[in-house]
Amino acid sequence: MGECALTDHESLDQVGLDQQGGIHPCPMATRHPERYRRLLLRLREARSAAGLSQEKAAALGARQKYISKVETGERRIDPIELQELADLYGKPLQFFYE
Repeated sequence: MGECALTDHESLDQVGLDQQGGIHPCPMATRHPERYRRLLLRLREARSAAGLSQEKAAALGARQKYISKVETGERRIDPIELQELADLYGKPLQFFYE
């Protein structure tokens, strides 16, 4: 994966998380950076609580690369995809917004 730097229009509030919980160098900008970061964290928590690695989740229907990119903020998640992951992880949608 190539590195990309923050532009003049981006801030640390717009970045996602890498696999170790650090800042991802290629962020997806959002108007609600703190809330989106929380959503990313809850996605990782839900997968972990379900006892699934990214690879195991992939075996159940989601691609590992997709899960990785969503969790790190490299790829935005839409509401339908969020519902699919919530179902896969056995969590209600509200869990991701708490």
